[in-house]
Amino acid sequence: MYIYSLIMGGFIGILSGFLGLGGGILIVPLLPLITQLPQQQVIGTSLFCIFLVVFNNTWKFHKMNLVSWPVVLRMGPITGVLAFIFGRLSFSFTDTQLKALLATVLFVVMIWTLLKKTPKVLEGKVESGSMDRSIWWVLAAVSALAGLLSGLTGVGSGMILGAILINLQVVSNEKLSPTSNGIMMFTTGMGVPAFLMETTAHSHSMMVGSVHLDLAIGIVLGAMTTSQWSRRYQHRLQANPRKFVLGGLLFVLFVKTVFHMV
Repeated sequence: MYIYSLIMGGFIGILSGFLGLGGGILIVPLLPLITQLPQQQVIGTSLFCIFLVVFNNTWKFHKMNLVSWPVVLRMGPITGVLAFIFGRLSFSFTDTQLKALLATVLFVVMIWTLLKKTPKVLEGKVESGSMDRSIWWVLAAVSALAGLLSGLTGVGSGMILGAILINLQVVSNEKLSPTSNGIMMFTTGMGVPAFLMETTAHSHSMMVGSVHLDLAIGIVLGAMTTSQWSRRYQHRLQANPRKFVLGGLLFVLFVKTVFHMV
């Protein structure tokens, strides 16, 4: 089981660096296949893993001057507060309800990501000073949605944030993944305590609340190993290929999630 967690972590590190994803869209659908954990424990473990991965990524990206902190500091706290609130509320839902919500999120974001026209040039409106102030309200609403879904599904929020930052041209292409990682640092950092505070059935010594520290260690070690490489080359992946890779991944995980429900 721990070998699988290391391998899963390796894929997560690549996705996090190249696509601006925390890895939750892989952890949440795949972890139940190798552990048979209750969905709340999957969500809590996922958010804990993502926090460690994106914290490391954000620090590295910051030293490379690639994080758009004005965007991070406006969106991050909103996603974090909502992630905590709805993380606590997730214990009121059944496993099937949470999986159905996850499948819906994967499908909607997949369609939107693939069909939305990607600008030829991601100019980075924050850096250029050309962004309309009204867009900040759009970003606030998206942040709230990302936090809500993170708390209920454990997917971090990277797939939502990556799509919105691309299509609104908020940051330049090279800052897309670093900025998304920075926002997720807030989302998961404030969402994890909701699960650390709640103990579910089948607890053991390597658990804190509903978070499996043993599985998280394997996933994070694998992710940090490969993320060093993906961070170095993430700027070479242009906007259109980035979008279609993300869309294809979402489709595969949507099918897997639906199949696992029936």
